[in-house]
Amino acid sequence: MKILIIGASGYLGARISQYLSEKNHQVTALARRLPEGSEGWQSGMHQVILADIKDSKTIEKITRESFDTCIYTVSLNHHDCENSIEESLRVNVEATWKILEALTQNGLKKFIYLSTQQVYGPFSPTTDYSEGAASPHNIYGLTHLLCEQIGDFCKKRHGVQTAHLRLSNAFGAPAFKNKQFEKLVLPIFCRQALEDGEIAMSSDGSPQRNWLGVGDLCRGVETLMLADKLKYSTYNIGSEKTLSLLEMAEKIAKVCNEQYGLKVTISAQESEKRFQKENERFIYPFPRLKELGYQPESDIEKEIKETLNYFRS
Repeated sequence: MKILIIGASGYLGARISQYLSEKNHQVTALARRLPEGSEGWQSGMHQVILADIKDSKTIEKITRESFDTCIYTVSLNHHDCENSIEESLRVNVEATWKILEALTQNGLKKFIYLSTQQVYGPFSPTTDYSEGAASPHNIYGLTHLLCEQIGDFCKKRHGVQTAHLRLSNAFGAPAFKNKQFEKLVLPIFCRQALEDGEIAMSSDGSPQRNWLGVGDLCRGVETLMLADKLKYSTYNIGSEKTLSLLEMAEKIAKVCNEQYGLKVTISAQESEKRFQKENERFIYPFPRLKELGYQPESDIEKEIKETLNYFRS
């Protein structure tokens, strides 16, 4: 299958590109730039296109041939979205729309857009996570919702199959060195554990996340890609593992001790919220993907070990 991956050098885009290439798909990887150390990853791609999604010349480069599926992974991060509405619209929305319009007019059959759980609102047991609901509470979530609506518009207008994949909190080692990945909470914990012997938390550790192994994300994308006909446009993807930040820190400390003999301490702000009951955990359901045969397989401690090895290499 001929696949175009937009944002292929990013944390998630690179892992998805690598996974699908190893599955013998013909992967064209579009990236703004590639870091040193990515040569092995590049060798597995059918072709690599270096281009900026905001550059009008990029459209010409990606429409020289047609693709069966486009997997779109580009987005400003949460912090950058909040800092500039104009840049958020330019990168997250305008570029996505122009690229999708051009690809559909060039024979694209399926468009898979990596959206976010934040389309639903805050991480909370009271948030409605039923697929199709939406109540974003920040610019990051809002711009992703706008892109979902653009996808639905292009589906009606051009007949392209679209799937908006609303990710929970993806984690796991990247395909190669990635500075943006290293700014995420779990990698920060892993680096602190290895370098300082202590995970110093800026909160009480009670905030919860649904933890999605990046390997499961790749399998979920493949599930949508290979489905003959998509019944829905919106799909959640997550796991059965909703844990607090403190609980994840404890797992990192456990793996450090068992694998490397490192004693890691954890410091967190004191709060009664830390001692939440099981029934106060939020559940992130993904029934539509399950209908297509998807089941999460990733092991949290294995993903943590691979992330620790990333920093040890």
